[in-house]
Amino acid sequence: MLNLPKTSLHARLTAISSRTMVVTLILISTILLFTSAWVSITQRMQEGKQRLAMFSANAAPLLVRQEKIRAEEMLETLRILPHVKSLSIFSKDGNIFTHYSSSGTPAAALEGQTGQKYHGTSITFTEQIDHNGSFVGWIQLSVDMLPVLQQMAFYLSLIIIEMLAALAIALSLQRRHLDQVIEPLNELAQHMKEVSSGQFNTRADPSGIAEFDILCDGFNSMVEQIHDRDHWLTTHLSNLEQMVEQRTRELRHAKEAAEAGSRAKSEFLATMSHEIRTPMNGVLGMTELLLSTGLDETQRQYLMAVERSGQHLLGIINDILDFSKIESGKLGLEFTPFDLCQLISETSELFVPPASKKGISLRQNLPAGTLILCCDPLRLRQVLANLLSNAIKFTDVGEIIISLRAVEILESFTKIELTVTDTGIGIPPDLQEQVFERFSQADGSTSRKYGGTGLGLAISRNLIQMMGGNLGVTSQPGSGSRFQIELWLPNTPNDTALEHPTMSANKPPALVSTSVAGHDVSFSGRVLLVEDNETNLIVAQAWLEKAGLDVRTAENGEIALRLLEQEDFDIVLMDCQMPILDGFAATRALRQLEAGSDHHQLIIAITANAMDGDRERCLAAGMDDYLSKPYTGPALRNMLLKWLPAGSVSPRPGKVEPLRPSHGKVADENVVKPGRKLRPAIDPGILEGVRAFDPEAGDELVNNLIAAYFRCMQSELPALQQALTNADATAIAQVAHKLKSSNHNVGATTLGQTFQDIEILARQSDFAAIELRMELLHKEFRRVEAALQAIPEKPTP
Repeated sequence: MLNLPKTSLHARLTAISSRTMVVTLILISTILLFTSAWVSITQRMQEGKQRLAMFSANAAPLLVRQEKIRAEEMLETLRILPHVKSLSIFSKDGNIFTHYSSSGTPAAALEGQTGQKYHGTSITFTEQIDHNGSFVGWIQLSVDMLPVLQQMAFYLSLIIIEMLAALAIALSLQRRHLDQVIEPLNELAQHMKEVSSGQFNTRADPSGIAEFDILCDGFNSMVEQIHDRDHWLTTHLSNLEQMVEQRTRELRHAKEAAEAGSRAKSEFLATMSHEIRTPMNGVLGMTELLLSTGLDETQRQYLMAVERSGQHLLGIINDILDFSKIESGKLGLEFTPFDLCQLISETSELFVPPASKKGISLRQNLPAGTLILCCDPLRLRQVLANLLSNAIKFTDVGEIIISLRAVEILESFTKIELTVTDTGIGIPPDLQEQVFERFSQADGSTSRKYGGTGLGLAISRNLIQMMGGNLGVTSQPGSGSRFQIELWLPNTPNDTALEHPTMSANKPPALVSTSVAGHDVSFSGRVLLVEDNETNLIVAQAWLEKAGLDVRTAENGEIALRLLEQEDFDIVLMDCQMPILDGFAATRALRQLEAGSDHHQLIIAITANAMDGDRERCLAAGMDDYLSKPYTGPALRNMLLKWLPAGSVSPRPGKVEPLRPSHGKVADENVVKPGRKLRPAIDPGILEGVRAFDPEAGDELVNNLIAAYFRCMQSELPALQQALTNADATAIAQVAHKLKSSNHNVGATTLGQTFQDIEILARQSDFAAIELRMELLHKEFRRVEAALQAIPEKPTP
């Protein structure tokens, strides 16, 4: 007999039958056990009800005559019934009349309703006592169910022993019969092993089992066929290599011919498009000259029709020429410095007349000033012209908007987002990728109604991809379309650069001076500032003390809860993400302690999370309001004005110097100012705003802030790298969350945005994208480090 593998048929059949037997035995035993338990419990309940009725009848006259001694003598007869735990007789007002307990325990209180009730290992029966049709009292009987449970446990033990014995006998019989059934199959497997080793003269013998005999016949037939085919393969083996070589040669020739034909087609199209374009220019030029001569109205109409047709034909020829060059690999790009804003403005001006003719508004949303980048302006203008032409073609009413935004600016490259949005017919979602295919439009009737070859968007996407970007579309039928170009372009190598726009629409500007109430007021009261980041702590404490508040600090929620138990505070500013106990857990714990009392501690969440749903999460945890980092001094003061009692706010005495605006403020995220170089590593206006907190000790405050920043970076950057090495997305997000606000506090907005991007990527577990950001992160940190170290440390006066 063969040594069967662990997953052999014998083992599987044994396992199946064993499981079936075990489940069957367990099911039968369970049914028997529960049936016996039900019968015993039902019997005990019936006995209890009978005794309850008997004692109720005997106790009624005694209760009426108030013969308590005879009632007690009657209850003494219960001692011969060990399963009766207690019996109590109550007057109709609920007071105990007499009581018996086998354990000597005092009488329990009247249940208050008739029927039975389970109490652990006993059942309590409660009934009314009636005498001559009148209600005279209550009787309450408690029956011990422990003997029944013990009997069930004994039955369970017997059933388990019997089940194990039956299972052992069944398995023994099963093993014997399975061996007889599996033996023919094992012999067949042995024959197959011999065939696999090349012994084609072996044959399987019948076993007497119908199914196995079918397998044996099939096996014998298969061996015969293998023997015949082996002979045929041996005969043709010598010719096989020659046949393969010949077929390979034929395929190679066919491939070369197809590639040559493709190249010839592309070169032919490129040559013919160019050759046709030359006389077409002559035709159009002569037509234009003729239109400038003296013509009657009929002649002028004919010539204008010729010009329109010629221009349309020239556009088709240009598309074919460009597509042929792209397909043949002969289209090259030039990278020269140019003003992207000027290019967009000039291109859009060409489409104002056709848009106005259709009654469509053509608007621009461009950064102010110049945006000097390196690219192929001719090809970028071609792409933009194609998008504007399509927008005008497929829009009958509404408007077309051209928008430009500098999404991210690095030392060498700038990421731009150029969009063309219309209110036209739109594109169904399932056809949006099809419009970028050559000779294809979203609808077959489109070319008949609007014209076109279907090459424009295919050429535009190819050009943008050659520049290293992407062209996509978002659209809904009847709601217009939005074509978006995302492109990284090299910054200009000369000094004609630009001031960077806001890096992200989601990131609030740091320390921007805005006109808000509260600049000319001071506050009184006590504030608990719960913050684990040292730089955040320094900045927030300076703001609060500048506002006249008494500030206590805590570095985590656990310390904050201890302080709140010992001291009173008017307001708590609670960071959300902290070690040991975060702001959410601390707030929930405090709200539980306040439950049932009139006290409600005012808690304001301060967090660097500013995503959708974060405010709702803070309010759900029990916080009263929400302030996102990095917050401004005016924003914090407005929050204090909103929540502190009116008596704690008073006009600030004397002349108040207004808050100094941040030099790095950008009023519009799309504003790009001329004449500025690459954004500095730090925004000096941020530190100036910090220094303005306290004119006398502002320098010391800035020095402390910078020192705390370096301590934080030196401890957390290695932790970030280690978390990335371990692929720990949670740890990466926590460290990046902590560092992004630290950088915003010292004015390192670009580095702070990088940490915010890493936090978002960590929550998506995109470790590859984080790895790419790390090199930029370290490079930007070196810039920030050099810029901060270059700030002279002024001594404390």
